Amino acid sequence: MVKQKITRKVKKTVDEYIDVLKKDKLPINKVIIFGSQVKHRARRDSDIDVCVISPKFKDDFEALHYLLMKSYEVDGLIEPHPFHPKKFVDADPLVWEIKRTGVVVK
Repeated sequence: MVKQKITRKVKKTVDEYIDVLKKDKLPINKVIIFGSQVKHRARRDSDIDVCVISPKFKDDFEALHYLLMKSYEVDGLIEPHPFHPKKFVDADPLVWEIKRTGVVVK
């Protein structure tokens, strides 16, 4: 991952999101911010792309639904992207982009 910077506001928002997930006892391997927030192309209404890697994510749809519901407790601009560790592989173009440009926050 390239050394990138994110705004304090985005970092604080994602930290709050991680806290909500931890309170719910979700095992988290890694959390990565990527997309426009990292590339400094974000506008005021841009979403915050957040990759959450957890061994609990066996069903993609259920994982996305769960993370979306939790994101609304913090900020509706959070756009979660769930991955099981075994599915977080470079062969997936989105994973490759996350690894290449993302900022690990946990």
